[in-house]
Order: sequence, then C-alpha cells, then structure tokens
Amino acid sequence: TNDAAAIQRAFDAAAKISGTVVWPARTCAASTGLVLGGDPARASFVGIRGATSNNSILKWTGGTSGVALTISHNKYFKIEGLSVLNGVDRGTTEGVQLTGPLTVGTQTLAGQFDRVGVSGFNIGVQVGVAGGKAASELQWTFLSLNDNDIGLRTGDQNTLDQQFHMLLCGNNVICVQHTTGELWVDGGSAS
Repeated sequence: TNDAAAIQRAFDAAAKISGTVVWPARTCAASTGLVLGGDPARASFVGIRGATSNNSILKWTGGTSGVALTISHNKYFKIEGLSVLNGVDRGTTEGVQLTGPLTVGTQTLAGQFDRVGVSGFNIGVQVGVAGGKAASELQWTFLSLNDNDIGLRTGDQNTLDQQFHMLLCGNNVICVQHTTGELWVDGGSAS
C-alpha cells in the first residue's frame, strides 16, 4: 500500500499547530515524496517522533529519481526514532533533503535528529540545496547512514554548522561530502 497521502495529511495538520507527528511502530510506504513544512509564507515548527529507528520506518517505493522526505522551511524541530529506507533501484534518489521554498538564505534551521537511519539511496541526506536554499545549525545524534552512494552531503554555500554525536557509517561509497561551513564529529564509526 501507498501511505503517502495519509502521512502528508498528518504533516500538514501538524504544521498548522506547530505539532509533532507520532510515527507508528511499523513500515509505512510512500511512492510520492513527502514534505514536512514547505510553506513559503511562514516557517513551520514540525517534528516527527517514531517508536525506534528499527520499528518506525518510511520505505521509499517511488521512482529512481525522487526524494522520500523533504524537510522544507522548518525550524526548531526534532526528528527522532525514524528510519528512511529505499525500496527501489537507487538511481538519483535521496532519502532526506533539507531545503526551503525561498530563493535565498537559511531556510531549515536549528533541527535535532536523534536515532535516525537512512539506507540504500544515491544520497542518504542532502543538507541544503545549491542556489541559496541552506540548512544550518543542525544537531545529529546517532545518525546511521548505510549502503548509500553518499551518506550525507552539504550542498549550499550558506549551509553551516553541522554537529554529529555518534555518526555511524556502514558501506557507503562516501560517508560525508562536506563543502562549506563548520562540521563537528564526536564519536561513531566515522570519527
């Protein structure tokens, strides 16, 4: 089944009240990309709380050029206990993309990721997108990147300040491809 419409409705409802979406302890499939936030008129403050990254799973079943989860124009949020897995050929897929709808500036800001896993994509996590769509001041605790071509990539000149506590990398061609700003890694298999 494709759970994308129900998940997107939950994301949109949470954005209206600056809430947190509680992810069930099961695998939910999405064949169309999901967007957390994304309103160009105002920033969102929406989080996701899963049971554990082993039990709360978003499985990408869409095309080989899609993005499973886009976090856009979202600030002061927490994503925890969630895994994003690719269920199709990797092609140019991305597991998680942090960006925004505006033309310039830091658009996704001050997020916390705790016990998040991303596996099987061309790019596991894309932080910031070229052209001024930056994502900055992010804290990653127990981020697990496995079997991606690139585990995590920063992609905008204004994407700054990425802090990792226990960065876990397994079987990625490149664990982290970082081009600009500060990046700290404290512990884990990539330290």
